[in-house]
Amino acid sequence: MKRPLLRTRTNRDVALRAHLLALLGEHFAVSPGYRRADDRLRARLRLAAPKLADLAEADLAWVAAGGPGDAARDEPWFETRWDGGESARAEADAARLAGDVEDIDLGGLLAGREVDVVVAPALRAEAFPIGPGRLLAGLDTPGVLVALAAIASWLPADALPRELDAADARDVALHVAGSALVVHAQLRSDALDALLVAATSALLPPQHQGDRLGGLVARLVALDALDQPPGEIERLTRGLQRRYSDRLHRAWQRGFFVPRGFDLAAFGESLRAP
Repeated sequence: MKRPLLRTRTNRDVALRAHLLALLGEHFAVSPGYRRADDRLRARLRLAAPKLADLAEADLAWVAAGGPGDAARDEPWFETRWDGGESARAEADAARLAGDVEDIDLGGLLAGREVDVVVAPALRAEAFPIGPGRLLAGLDTPGVLVALAAIASWLPADALPRELDAADARDVALHVAGSALVVHAQLRSDALDALLVAATSALLPPQHQGDRLGGLVARLVALDALDQPPGEIERLTRGLQRRYSDRLHRAWQRGFFVPRGFDLAAFGESLRAP
């Protein structure tokens, strides 16, 4: 069965922009540890951080754009880090990701499509869809998140409620991708079990952070986006907060996170067409 052509790589200009996004502070996609390490290294060498106030609106689309222009700041310091080992680490991780995703059975979804993944050290160990067949990922990102994000990248632009912030939209998109896999892919039972175990570990918050998932569900309920009865919402939310893989299976099978009115069947069929 054909698999998507997963191209994992690094890109210096994208990595530079991710570096600057991390220095700006609180964006959901950047690694807090990257910023802390950068502060420590600068303090040791008595280097001042760049002034980036005018980049306050930078986001993942800006990061993915790459190229020169307004990103050509802090470049000498970034080059020191990049050439001092981060480039090599990112390249090794990109190669690792390609192998990890190759081992995941997508049941025929995305067959014949190309998926481009750029690994940037400043990002969290997660995957971020940025357009059809285009992803960003941080170091140590689990392969299952890249597989889900690859599917999610093909969601129509109007698939999710526009009121969702970027972090919520990304999480919902990955769950919709999971529903597409469970409902429309031709997965063997052992492949499905492996997928659910990996996704439960990588996608669901740890139990002590269960409020994060509860908050996401509450925001979707407030938008009237969940096409589920109240009792099922409560039961599944509790199970997902406890990280039960069978609850994740039920959520995906029921289309729990699929926004009201979105045609999952049509989306699933579209993923089989090249």
